[in-house]
Amino acid sequence: LHLIHTLSLHDALPIFLALSSLPLMVRSATQIILNYQSVLDTQRQINCAWPVLARVVGAGNVLVQAVARDELRHIEAQELLAIVLYILNKLATRWQAASTSHSNFCALVATLGPSSVFSTRTDPLT
Repeated sequence: LHLIHTLSLHDALPIFLALSSLPLMVRSATQIILNYQSVLDTQRQINCAWPVLARVVGAGNVLVQAVARDELRHIEAQELLAIVLYILNKLATRWQAASTSHSNFCALVATLGPSSVFSTRTDPLT
């Protein structure tokens, strides 16, 4: 009897060549961030529930992971992280955790790269 040995994708490829789901997560995070920016720009009164803050922080964390792994262009990261900071600044009027998250993201941005690569603005329109 001959045993047939088949390699799985994981066995056949080195770890750095394996497929990553991070680009799909970045796409989802981008849509979440842009959607909430649109909502906050059209509302006069900010009355967002806690899950909104959790989604924005989660989306921001995905962006930071993508930048750290070089899976997101720096210009895209700059624009999207500026929007995350803008949203967190808006949500800080209702949630203290948004203010803390804003400070944490500013620290992460400063750690990941120079100010010429990342923006720490709180308003993406200026």
